[in-house]
Amino acid sequence: MRGLLARKAFHLIGGMIGPVGAVFLPREAVLWGLGIAGAVAMIIEIIRFVSPSCNACFVAIGGPMLRRQETSHVTGSTYLLISSFLTFLVFPREVAAVAVSFLAVGDAVGAVVGVAFATGTRPEKNWQGRIACFSSALLVGLVVGSVVLDMNVFVVLVGAATAAVVETLTLPVNDNITIPVSSAVAMTLLNYFL
Repeated sequence: MRGLLARKAFHLIGGMIGPVGAVFLPREAVLWGLGIAGAVAMIIEIIRFVSPSCNACFVAIGGPMLRRQETSHVTGSTYLLISSFLTFLVFPREVAAVAVSFLAVGDAVGAVVGVAFATGTRPEKNWQGRIACFSSALLVGLVVGSVVLDMNVFVVLVGAATAAVVETLTLPVNDNITIPVSSAVAMTLLNYFL
């Protein structure tokens, strides 16, 4: 549980850099920051997969911050940076900030609560984790979207629900990509019709 808490705290703090930046900085500055961070992360991934000794060093330094499968696959942090960059690149600033907030907060809180109430074959994917994911995503969405960026509350609600549903699915694509992109698509479509 300690490793999970450390990973999810890192996920939450790192994931909120883009949304917080979007509140205070121009869109171009956020894109440059996320783009450079994502490029550096991809370069590190390439180096560690080309060089077993570099990967061993990376794993030794990363320690409890890494999931077991991340020792030989792309890390969730790299997916988070890439998806944050793409979400801010493709969608309006407000929508992107809220969608990435859903990922940073909802996914982290949902995983921690899900593991705390773990049962069955998919311990982190239980109803307690789903409710925690939705509730925390909605809360951060209301703060970032409705209060700071003046988004429609109903749009934020639908976005949070979309993020929570997508987080529970077992998809071939990493949920650090599917959560912000799917919720951003839902909110953009809803904004179009409202």
